[in-house]
Amino acid sequence: MRLRHLPPAAAPLSATDLWSGVVGLLQSRRAVERLQCELASALRVKHVFLVSSGRAGLALILRALQRLSPRRNVVVPAYTCFSVPAAVMRAGLKVTACDIDPTTFDFDHDQLEALVSETEPLCVVSTHLFGFHADVRRAEAICRPHGAFVVDDAAQAFGVRTRSGALGTLGDVGFFSFGRGKAVTSIRGGAVV
Repeated sequence: MRLRHLPPAAAPLSATDLWSGVVGLLQSRRAVERLQCELASALRVKHVFLVSSGRAGLALILRALQRLSPRRNVVVPAYTCFSVPAAVMRAGLKVTACDIDPTTFDFDHDQLEALVSETEPLCVVSTHLFGFHADVRRAEAICRPHGAFVVDDAAQAFGVRTRSGALGTLGDVGFFSFGRGKAVTSIRGGAVV
């Protein structure tokens, strides 16, 4: 009889990994604080808040920004994960879609400039799709004169660095997702920085 070897469906776990999980369950507050400190150090940011998902992180960000501005429009890429507009709607805001450049998956910056000047949004969500980095600095240059915030969506790009810094840390506020299929996964979870 010949046995077939099936490739692993997930990352292999060692006894140390399992033990760390047990300790984390027993000392959850301490484990969360430690992870937040480690992420803050790795990303070179002052604050990290762990959340239940990237979508929840974006909704929390949007609710916080609403306290700073009465605006109700949020510009998102027209091609993005369904979670982005879902979080915008969950926060009680209006979604405004902006076309993307199909060669970079970044905004069509000419259309973004027109949308920002016409709609005066609360913020623009600059998304790094598939780990390709968006030009957050260019989005900021468009948004600043109009008083719009820039949210750096690195849900699909944790660990990617550019000359400007780690993706997720380049806008006014950023977030990550650790859900299934992400670069770093814990099955679910996320972080706001």
